[in-house]
Amino acid sequence: MAVIRQRKRNLVLAMAIGLMLGAVPFSLFSIHTYIRADEIRKELNAVKSETSSRKLKYMYLLKNDKQKGDEILHTDLIKCEIYCSIEMPEPASANDLVGKKLKLNTEKMSIVNSNMVYKEDISDDVRLHEYSFLDLHDEITEGSYIDIRITFPNGEDYIVAEHKKVINRKDFSVSVYVTEEEILLMSGAKVDLDTFDGTKVYAILYAKDYQLPASKNYPANSYVCELADWDPNIIKKVFTEEGRLKRKDLEKNMADFLSDKTSV
Repeated sequence: MAVIRQRKRNLVLAMAIGLMLGAVPFSLFSIHTYIRADEIRKELNAVKSETSSRKLKYMYLLKNDKQKGDEILHTDLIKCEIYCSIEMPEPASANDLVGKKLKLNTEKMSIVNSNMVYKEDISDDVRLHEYSFLDLHDEITEGSYIDIRITFPNGEDYIVAEHKKVINRKDFSVSVYVTEEEILLMSGAKVDLDTFDGTKVYAILYAKDYQLPASKNYPANSYVCELADWDPNIIKKVFTEEGRLKRKDLEKNMADFLSDKTSV
């Protein structure tokens, strides 16, 4: 009987030890599950919070590949819905895009925004003019955007016409659209080129077509107006008081420079 009782005690003890050993991984699993469930709850709350801060907006995609300079039509656009942060800039509307031209080559299904397009406004006084007295480098080709500048032998350098699209390139000449004001300024630059030895009128290429234009600052040659029958309103616009003072300083600086050069 004593042997049977001992066996029973051993069996109970073994069962108790087995239960204890089985409870350890179960407890660890339960703790891990609880921790993970808490993490999931926090992640869900974060997602809900982020989602609540977004709102539905509309954007436009291109149906097909388009090239730089192509005009956007209603039929080129696909309207799509997206959820985005309220801090994001307002997407372009169809009215912001249709009728404008692309600044760069754009692939099919690309999102189009206002920074990618421009409106080509041509005033009534714009004419296509060919200039053959500019210094041009080989990278300037048809479709390039250039500033036309003038540099004097004393180092002074000015912008005569800004952000001009090259319509045509023939060897050492380019054709660009210019206004009456720019025709006047270019004529003045040609006079300066012929008057002051060492002067150069040259074209400089924009790194990207969509860069913001520079601002012209060339103080025009007043003799051009005296020798030509220009629109008085254009003359007043070109020959401002500030421009006259700059021109006076330019001519004085050039006279001093040439005088010093001669005396050496």
